[in-house]
Amino acid sequence: MYLVEIIYADGSTKKIRTKLSDEQKIIKFLKLTGDWSSSIIKINISETQGSVCSYQNIEE
Repeated sequence: MYLVEIIYADGSTKKIRTKLSDEQKIIKFLKLTGDWSSSIIKINISETQGSVCSYQNIEE
């Protein structure tokens, strides 16, 4: 999963989580959902660490 921070010209921000890692695909997604705005000046993408469950170390 990726955490996308959208930065607007007025200084406000919005954070969304997505499986998309390409900026152009994220922009296309925002346009499809109606969340795209011409006041968006920057998009920061960072990889998040999801909770991973490992059963290897569980003793019976």
